[in-house]
Amino acid sequence: LLDRGRVELAFLGIRPMQVTDELADRFGLPVEEGVAVTVVEDGSAAARGGIAEGDVIVAFDDEPIATVEDLFGQLRRHRPGESVTVTVVRDGDRVELDVTLAGREGR
Repeated sequence: LLDRGRVELAFLGIRPMQVTDELADRFGLPVEEGVAVTVVEDGSAAARGGIAEGDVIVAFDDEPIATVEDLFGQLRRHRPGESVTVTVVRDGDRVELDVTLAGREGR
């Protein structure tokens, strides 16, 4: 903030949705908690790192992700340009992806 006059937040570039029992049953998800990725923005950190629509984020740098708030909390602990490991469940398999976080101005 002092250097640039604004806050720069770490940003993935996804639209997250909380995994609930109902959502897991409806879509046959192999997990009971996590963050479903409903949209990946073109050219975003998530897209460059290999995160895809339909993935369920279950860990962020080895920290479990059970809720959307967990994911946002982890993003607040990191800075743009940092590389993190995002663990997703895709087609029933756990996949670890290396993602370099982008930046987004906050208020």
